[in-house]
Amino acid sequence: MENLKRSEDSKIMFSIDTFRSIYPEQLWLSITDSYNQIKLSNKDYSNDAASWNAYINSISLTIFKDWYESDSNSKLDVFPCNISSVWEFVTGFAVQIGKIRLVLIPNEFRDTQEFSVPQEWVDIPEWVAHYYIAVQINLTDNYLRIWGYTSHDVLKNQGEYDKFERMYLLDGEDLLTDLNSLWVTQELDSENLKPIKAINSSSDLSSEIAKQIIENYSHPSPYSPRLDISFDDWSCLLQNNDWRQKFYQERLKQANVRHQTFVQLSSWLKSNVLHLHEGWQDFEHFIRIKQPQLYYMRSQAGNLRHGNSRFQPDDIESIKNQIEILKAYRNEDKSRQTTERLIDNLLFYLQNHKDKQQMKSLTDDAVKALIQVMRTTEYEDTRWTIAENLWMLDPENQNVGKRKIKDLGMQLAGYAISLMISILEKADQTMAVLLRIYPMSQACLPESLKFTVLDEDNETFLEAESRGRDNFIQLTFSGSKGDKFGVKIAISQASFYESFVI
Repeated sequence: MENLKRSEDSKIMFSIDTFRSIYPEQLWLSITDSYNQIKLSNKDYSNDAASWNAYINSISLTIFKDWYESDSNSKLDVFPCNISSVWEFVTGFAVQIGKIRLVLIPNEFRDTQEFSVPQEWVDIPEWVAHYYIAVQINLTDNYLRIWGYTSHDVLKNQGEYDKFERMYLLDGEDLLTDLNSLWVTQELDSENLKPIKAINSSSDLSSEIAKQIIENYSHPSPYSPRLDISFDDWSCLLQNNDWRQKFYQERLKQANVRHQTFVQLSSWLKSNVLHLHEGWQDFEHFIRIKQPQLYYMRSQAGNLRHGNSRFQPDDIESIKNQIEILKAYRNEDKSRQTTERLIDNLLFYLQNHKDKQQMKSLTDDAVKALIQVMRTTEYEDTRWTIAENLWMLDPENQNVGKRKIKDLGMQLAGYAISLMISILEKADQTMAVLLRIYPMSQACLPESLKFTVLDEDNETFLEAESRGRDNFIQLTFSGSKGDKFGVKIAISQASFYESFVI
């Protein structure tokens, strides 16, 4: 075991040494196991994106601080205070070396063609630094690389300002790479940093407005609210330590409340209310008001085998016999085959048979038989195929369970999607649950969208991932009344989470 550990360390060191020989002017630091063990609780941040941002920044800060203090035998001061509250909203951190302030901006991108710095570090007067350092962190190959730096003047005057993302962008070729020259600048006086005219100050933002902003933007969200608030107000809020800390704590509090609040699924079976808990709506109502975005969903269930012109329906007597077979329900495999054939026949005749009264009587009888199979079958695919078709054949039937849907808007990295949940009671009194994700306006779901069901202990129970050509993905399971679970939908660093109880 010890030999293996040494071998792994040697591999890391060889990699680092190789990089150092190629880029001798740059600083390369290995990420050892001790740094990889840095853990941040999800409870420390309001969303996954902020949590991951804090993780990356925390590792970078720890490695850089350890290296500098070990190499120089002097202490490194971190700015601003309560750095955790900063990482809730924006990436980066500042360190004070003598009279010189440096801002380090870590990222995981291998591309070094461009250096991006959040506006907060450039234009908030109390956060302004003399120099800005580009940090590349690679958790796969276990290294941290400082690949260049620039001054505030160059970044401000030569960099391109992205007003949509509120970032200053500087071409990678314009960065200085000789770090030795940077350390020499420690002897420079801070007067060399040209004073920045304050865009705003904390005195320009009243406590009443600050309180209102905090109240309005403390609700759970998968992203930082930094782009939703004017920069004048935002900069004043962030540079005030008390306000920033209050904002951070309120977002944590509401995020924890959100995770502890459970949507009661079993109550759906007893309620005819269209608009339910936090945006959950009756599926049919939702489709009616969301046309045409979800129109294709209405015909999704009808996209069946009988749509083929070569489909040959059975006669009416054969259909009646199929219904009797299902009523008897003695053989699972035979019932499953009969179910598929019966559904195809019914849908064909509903579209083509002229005797509507005869078909209504036949359909009513068939629905009763199908409900019995749906509640007792061992095959989840069969259960939900029946349910899908019964929603179309007899949508008002209370025995077909309930399905509700929630529009998640543009929460997930700009993609508009919706989450549908359907529940129905089985013969053994347990509940069957269907979870399905639909795209809202685009034809298919985005690629690599992760869909996860977590159990009561927050452990992964089921999961699926979109392939980029899926017009929906789904997960099914069964549970007892009182069982708790969570649903998480994530893409890139954006995510949605909600807790449920059956």
